[in-house]
Amino acid sequence: MLPAATFENLQARSFEELHAYFGAGTAPSLEEMTGDTRGVFLAWNPQACWLMKTWVRWMFRSWLGKRFFAAPAADASSHGINLFSDDPATRYAFRTYLGPARIDRAPCLKLDYNIPGSLRGLVDDVRRVADGLVLGQINYRFFWQHDPAFYLYFTLQRK
Repeated sequence: MLPAATFENLQARSFEELHAYFGAGTAPSLEEMTGDTRGVFLAWNPQACWLMKTWVRWMFRSWLGKRFFAAPAADASSHGINLFSDDPATRYAFRTYLGPARIDRAPCLKLDYNIPGSLRGLVDDVRRVADGLVLGQINYRFFWQHDPAFYLYFTLQRK
C-alpha cells in the first residue's frame, strides 16, 4: 500500500508507483483548479525517447507550475498558462475540460495545448490525488506519429 500522496513524497516515487496513484485519482473540477500552482516533473516513462527528454528539459528548464483561470459561469471548459522564472514569465497556453484519460479512459481534467500559438500535439491528463494536489501525465504526438505517447509524470500543488 502506498503512503498518502504529498507534493514531497510523489517526488520520491517510481514510475510504477505513480501509475498506481494516477489510477486511484479522480478528475478535479475546473473550480478547484482555479489559481496558481507550483509544479515539478517526476518520473519519465522508461520508453520515452531521447528527443522528448531533451526537448522538455530545454523548453521547461525554468518551469514553476501552472495558472488556471476560472471557467465562465455555465461553461464546461476554461484555460490556463504555464509559469516560468525567466522571461516571458507566462507561456504555453492551454484549454481545460473534462474528458477521458488516454491511458485508461477514466475521467480526468485535460490540459490541451492544441490551440494557435501553443504546443501543438501536447495534451496533459490530470487527476486529483489529494486535496490541492494533482498528478499529471504528459502525452505528446509528434507530427509524424498517428497516436500520442505518454512520456512523463508531473505534479501540481495549489499555492
